[in-house]
Amino acid sequence: MRSPITRIARALFVSAAAFCLFLLPRVGFTSPGDLDPAFGAGGKVTTDFRGFYDNGFAAVLQSDGKIVVAGGSYRDTITTDIALARYNTDGSLDRTFGSGGKVITALAKSSGASSIVIQQDGKLLVAGGAYVGLTTKFILARYNTDGTLDPSFGTGGIVMPDFFGKNDYLGSMALQADGKIILAGVAEEDQFNGHFAMVRYTVNGTLDNTFGSQGKVVSSSQAGGVFILAVDAGGRILAGGGIPGTGIMGDGTGGNASIARFNPDGTLDTSFGTGGGVNFRFGFGSGITSLAVQPDGNIVALTEATTGTSGFVPYLLAVVRLKPNGAFDKSFGDAGLALADFGLSTYPGAMALAPDGKIVVVGKALVDANTDTDFAVARFLPNGTLDSSFGAGGKVRTDFFGSFDVPNAVVVRPDGRTVVIGFARNPVTGNDFALASYQGPHFDTCLQDDTTGDWLTFDSQTGGYLFTACGGGQAMTVAGTAKIKVKKAGCVLKLSDTTSGRAVSAMINLCAKTGSASIEATSSGRSFTISDSSTSDDTCSCAHP
Repeated sequence: MRSPITRIARALFVSAAAFCLFLLPRVGFTSPGDLDPAFGAGGKVTTDFRGFYDNGFAAVLQSDGKIVVAGGSYRDTITTDIALARYNTDGSLDRTFGSGGKVITALAKSSGASSIVIQQDGKLLVAGGAYVGLTTKFILARYNTDGTLDPSFGTGGIVMPDFFGKNDYLGSMALQADGKIILAGVAEEDQFNGHFAMVRYTVNGTLDNTFGSQGKVVSSSQAGGVFILAVDAGGRILAGGGIPGTGIMGDGTGGNASIARFNPDGTLDTSFGTGGGVNFRFGFGSGITSLAVQPDGNIVALTEATTGTSGFVPYLLAVVRLKPNGAFDKSFGDAGLALADFGLSTYPGAMALAPDGKIVVVGKALVDANTDTDFAVARFLPNGTLDSSFGAGGKVRTDFFGSFDVPNAVVVRPDGRTVVIGFARNPVTGNDFALASYQGPHFDTCLQDDTTGDWLTFDSQTGGYLFTACGGGQAMTVAGTAKIKVKKAGCVLKLSDTTSGRAVSAMINLCAKTGSASIEATSSGRSFTISDSSTSDDTCSCAHP
């Protein structure tokens, strides 16, 4: 079908048939974890809005590969507005979005965004905080795909819940499978009492009265800061956070990281952990900054840890994996805990699950005494060990302007490339939105179905593969690592993977330039086949010829 087979490195068969392999020289060859030269300037992009401080706090990956970043932009030295920017796959601003790829929304006295998700229709939900009168409130806005506010949502595109008429601080937002929207954080009853607080809205921005009490859940027994939300396959809500001195479950201990789970109706799920929650602490570490639910129901959380007890004790990035019932998964890392050490202290930012089950985490790594930090990126294998194929021993550091760089979000593209989003201190314009893109696996072999365009690409050396169904109600992605066999003096390449939840097999005749494959996602019962009569014109993209 559409682009020649490249870099088949198994040219170990010295025979005439081996010349059927199509090899390209490795000019400019890069490795996983290297900055992506096709993105921005040498893998990095920065964006200034108004010459003051601009901070990127959240990001979302669209189905077309574009990335939308949400945060805040200072209009003067003390007042901020919601700021959005949308980027094309090469890192350039998407000028079909807002004004030249950027949107600024001024709400109340001051406002900013800290969370963003995409609804099924492609509209963007942006949540954060707004300073209204003398108090701070949750704020939720919906934008059309072109960056304009959607007036059909809430009031003029905005909803702003209130709990006690005092300060409310948003921690996170999550979207349920039915399209309902959950916001969570802390609601102050008075200056001495802050409560765990959640509120749920319908798809169109009205309070969902089937949730909690008139759409809200407020609980003093889950006292503490809620920084991040996740929703599992059963619609249950996981709330992660914790502040020094109190865990979410209110046990009174200091410096806890905590996770609580709620049923879809907002009641506490007492089958999880102890009475509905799990608390833990590793040294002086505290707080959950990112949560994700893996396809098998296991829960991974990003937090921080220390391993020393005296002298200088650096903070490490720490990934914890829990079983669906809240127990530590001792098959992961060291009894459920995996660490990434960047030397000086590194403070956790965000986490993403890659299509092949690997876990990517980011944080800010100190370069010196709190005046200079870098983007720090670590990638773990599914078993919790650092992925030695990524960067240096599974870790990468990136500097922008030799100053203060802070990553707050991370997305992993279907092809395995990782994009880290945050802000960087620009010596001319102050903080700018900052993005860094890192290389993923190297796929050199492509099969594409003659009729549907569904495609399978893989690395002929390592067996790493990616399957994409292109749509028609069947869109999905499967990724993993397979066994590779070479047959018939190098002409035939076979791939097979029968790990849990999938059955993938493929055969490609490199000399005849034909191939076939079958892909079965056993966990969902969905299956696909590929019949490729000519590999010479494959592109491994969903654009049909």
